[in-house]
Amino acid sequence: MLNAVLPHGVPKSHHTKSFARIVVDLRKMMTIRDVSRYLGVSEGMVRPIDKAYLQKTLGKPRLRDLEIIAIDEIYAGRRNKFFTIVIDWRSGAIVYVGTGKGQDALNPFWKLLRGSGAKKKAVSTDMSSAYHAAVVKHLPQAKQVFDRFHLVKLMNEKLTQRRRDLQREAETMNRKVLTGTRWLLMKHPCNLDESKNERVRLQEHWT
Repeated sequence: MLNAVLPHGVPKSHHTKSFARIVVDLRKMMTIRDVSRYLGVSEGMVRPIDKAYLQKTLGKPRLRDLEIIAIDEIYAGRRNKFFTIVIDWRSGAIVYVGTGKGQDALNPFWKLLRGSGAKKKAVSTDMSSAYHAAVVKHLPQAKQVFDRFHLVKLMNEKLTQRRRDLQREAETMNRKVLTGTRWLLMKHPCNLDESKNERVRLQEHWT
């Protein structure tokens, strides 16, 4: 007995091509669980569609198309520990995954990149000295920038430490200067809530 495939059906599947397109569009804005609830189907139906789309669009990225890349490391637990990943900054596709972290984890990637003919314009990294040195060595002509997440994180850490230092100084004078004002210090002056007297509170702390 022959299995007939409808013109708009997907072979060996229980959904149509139009249904798959709807799932793909919704996945750009929603989680797999949310998509399944919204469409009234199981997660087991949504997940293969999402996987097939990702495999088709991101499964075999072409290195020669790379212009801007991002390098970062991820922690995968005590067993696997660290992986170094390289991402196509424009598409978000992961183009390389290396075991470990630091310069050695990127060595295979540099070899692949040299033979690709890619026009490397810029590289985004965290503030790791190892990644910085690797980019300077292998992509000396590319512009290197530090990603925003790590810059903001460092700034917040420095601000928190400064606040604590000022609080300790104030405690020697028996004054509560900065208690409960961490988020106020991070606010732009135009965003201060006058109904909560936030501007007045800041002025009192600094006078």
